[in-house]
Amino acid sequence: MNTELFIAKRLVKERSFQGLIAQRMSKIATISIAISTAVMVLAISIVVGFKKEIREKVTGFSAPILITKLSQNSSLEIPPLRKDWVPIGDLQKIPNVQSIHPYTIKAGIVKTNEEIQGVILKGVDSTFNWSFFSSNLVEGRLPNYKSSSASREVLISRINAARLKLKVGDKVKTYFVQHPFRMRSFDIVGIYDSKLQEFDSKFIISDLRHTQKLNQWEDNQYAGFEILIDDFGKLTQTSQAVVDAAGYKIYPDGSRLKIENIKESMSNIFDWLSLQDTNALVVLTLMLFVAAINMITGILILLLDRVRMIGILKALGMSLGSLRYVFIYLSSAIVLKGLLWGNIVGLSLSLLQKYTGLVGLEESTYYLSSVPISIDIAGILLLNVATFLLLALFMLIPLLIINKISPSEIIRYE
Repeated sequence: MNTELFIAKRLVKERSFQGLIAQRMSKIATISIAISTAVMVLAISIVVGFKKEIREKVTGFSAPILITKLSQNSSLEIPPLRKDWVPIGDLQKIPNVQSIHPYTIKAGIVKTNEEIQGVILKGVDSTFNWSFFSSNLVEGRLPNYKSSSASREVLISRINAARLKLKVGDKVKTYFVQHPFRMRSFDIVGIYDSKLQEFDSKFIISDLRHTQKLNQWEDNQYAGFEILIDDFGKLTQTSQAVVDAAGYKIYPDGSRLKIENIKESMSNIFDWLSLQDTNALVVLTLMLFVAAINMITGILILLLDRVRMIGILKALGMSLGSLRYVFIYLSSAIVLKGLLWGNIVGLSLSLLQKYTGLVGLEESTYYLSSVPISIDIAGILLLNVATFLLLALFMLIPLLIINKISPSEIIRYE
């Protein structure tokens, strides 16, 4: 039988073995660890959820990886890219590449009887992945571009619909400043709202065949290709693989392909998101510090409460190592109990927020209407293991007091 574990179990189960102060400090230590764990679980869930939501919104407008024609021109009037210049077959074989879609863009001006608004027509074809706009559709339906002729159906944002006083079923006249000057009338079939005003105020989704004609491009010429991926965590490796497959070719007219991932093209947004990791780290550090202080205090009180027991066990021949194990087991029970309740509370609050959106946010600042939650099971398990190990190290600090306890002195004054 493990004598140390047996004694620790008796101390845990039998309240009569502990003084009133020791019982209270055990509860305080357990509650402190539980609160700290709950806060850490919430912090991880919020940070992961926030980064995931913003990333999905940004990649909904601009794919994780873009292939365009290399040009010094920084305006929206970019040179066309021929489809046969892009080795689509080779790119589709790259691990983590989900799909590849062509797109076109054209700057224009929407004018109604009362308002005027500059926009960007993003042209897509029948292969376009509509999952992002489907999840953010608030009125109407998605456009259908599967017909043999160019469709006049478009998808506009709620913010533009409000500014221009348009609704589903209305026609929107768009003017294009070029030679010759042109105007196109489109039918609004749907309204989306991604909460990203920077993008919502710009983009109208249209049939790319219209933008090809407006740009005077051939049927096999596009602004570029969007590459969707399965795992965003492997973006850098996948982007480099795309560069290796297509980025170094020089075409007869001296052109090359420009391959850029979204972390490079929208570095300001992703740098901002990376700051959230720092905020989470500060919260985790503070919570661990608070739990550690209460844990050390609790163990010291337990040791002082059981000084007579320690002296007797020493007198009976129990080694210092065995005595330490008694209190390590006892402290571990307190930590595990605190972790258990902390996880229950943290996950319960996370699920409550996830399914109710109880805590709201200012959309203009955070791009979201409520605090986002994404429960990362692997991250939470890692957090629990790391917390237990760190607190286990802090446990050893007060246990050094056992060395100072003299059996003869203790028994003499008892």
